[in-house]
Amino acid sequence: MNDDSPELDGDTLQLVAYLDGELEADERRTVEERLGTDEVYRLEMQLLQGAWDALDQLPRHSAGENFAHTTVAMIALAGEQQQTESQADAPRRLRRQWLGGLIGMAAAAAIGFVAVSWSLPEENTQLVEDLPVLENLDAYQQVGDLDFLQGLQEAGLFVEDEVTDDSAT
Repeated sequence: MNDDSPELDGDTLQLVAYLDGELEADERRTVEERLGTDEVYRLEMQLLQGAWDALDQLPRHSAGENFAHTTVAMIALAGEQQQTESQADAPRRLRRQWLGGLIGMAAAAAIGFVAVSWSLPEENTQLVEDLPVLENLDAYQQVGDLDFLQGLQEAGLFVEDEVTDDSAT
């Protein structure tokens, strides 16, 4: 349909439906009653009826005998072309399917590896965290108890490392 065609109002649409025989009996009675009382409505009906009559006067064209044959031939030719293109594209489609499958399997394996390595605790993690304690275990065993170390700390016998500022010199 063309965008330049005028839009029909409700009355015109109702009259077109009336002329096409698309109205129910009560709607048809309402239109006929209004045609009897409304001059403008009746004039619009007469104009539409004239257009309908003019359309009936136009010559009707029928398809020739070859129309069905040529249409079927065109459809068959289009089908053959589509089948040929599909067969030519089949190896490429098969390669894409294999490549997609391989990529999917590799992604699944990578995700599985990450999930398993993340969820299972590593046996040596605790040992690595405790390494500084284990390196000095002999010295810690000679101390005896914690109260002795706290007493040495309060007496100021532990020297804390001072941070030297090389840029000040």
